[in-house]
Amino acid sequence: MRIFALIIISICFWSCKESLTSTNTSNADCADNDYSNCNTIEPTHGYLQLRLSINNENPSVPLVIFKGNFDVRDTLFLDTATISPYRIAVSANDNYTVAAKYKSGDKIIHAIDGGVVKKEYFSMCDSTCWQVSGPVLHLELKDK
Repeated sequence: MRIFALIIISICFWSCKESLTSTNTSNADCADNDYSNCNTIEPTHGYLQLRLSINNENPSVPLVIFKGNFDVRDTLFLDTATISPYRIAVSANDNYTVAAKYKSGDKIIHAIDGGVVKKEYFSMCDSTCWQVSGPVLHLELKDK
């Protein structure tokens, strides 16, 4: 019976020692991590990237940026783009809609698209890393 108890104690000791060793290995892995892509400061803004049709007839495109969906019509600000793609800085974790206004002969054409600028985080050992992803909004004129 004593031998049986000694075997159980030995197994428990070996098992506990193995557990401590694996924890130390995990800390060693953290020391070797690449933190160059880890932004530890929580971001307040992100970007909407707009794809536009900049051409001879439309060298500049008037934009209306709405907070939320288009049907709410909560105008955030007005802007004009002369390049594509065009980036607009906005607050993170919000939904946005953008309306672009084009001329086509004697007609006015509006292109509308929207999306959410998402702020997310992940853990890397003892750090919280933040990232922001913004949508690509397609506001190009369609080919005839």
